[in-house]
Amino acid sequence: MLSSSQNVDAQGKTTDPKMKSIMLSNVIWVNEDFGIGTAIEFSKTYTVEGETTFRAGKAYNKPGFAADVSKHQALNQFIEAAYAAVIDRSMDSVDSESAYYEQLDYNCFVHDSIISLLVTHSTTYPHSEGTFAFSLIHYDIKNQNVMLTDEVLNIFGLSRVPILNAIAEQCVWPDDSNEPLFDPFWFDTIKWTDINQLKMFVDNEQGIHIIYPLVENGIEQIVLLK
Repeated sequence: MLSSSQNVDAQGKTTDPKMKSIMLSNVIWVNEDFGIGTAIEFSKTYTVEGETTFRAGKAYNKPGFAADVSKHQALNQFIEAAYAAVIDRSMDSVDSESAYYEQLDYNCFVHDSIISLLVTHSTTYPHSEGTFAFSLIHYDIKNQNVMLTDEVLNIFGLSRVPILNAIAEQCVWPDDSNEPLFDPFWFDTIKWTDINQLKMFVDNEQGIHIIYPLVENGIEQIVLLK
């Protein structure tokens, strides 16, 4: 299922956000001038020879927003960049019979005028667990700017030391070795050099989530800190 006209209208030139919202589904209104919802839904799957339960293909839900797009170019550019490669491949007949399943979906978390938009990219092959990569942006709608991790920490009154300690305690192999699941170079970077390299967000129930690169292959995982 694909409805490309929805995205055009949702990101179009009309300045009335209520009119734009007609072309979106599952709209979340941050204020009377800004709403975010699903602009495109696409799904195409097919059987794989020799597989009885696994279906290959692609699926994605792409967000759009009901607002004056000219005021929120950074957010629009983030969305386009996160989805461009997968959408291009879904249009490519050469790749249409690949033997894996690829999915893009999003979650949006709202705190006053700040939204955290998380895009999850998963890829699954037969007889294997899925691999994940995450794109994340924190966006201040009121001031129309992208926020860095240290700014987000300050807004929520979070200290980096307990967060770093929680990562070191929770993101380890579930055995007696206590070896880290995360890339040690990444951890040293966020601990000593640049906290803005840390992807983190606060969900709508005030839970703190951390995204970290796995030590083995560079793919990413997500954890809710306790």
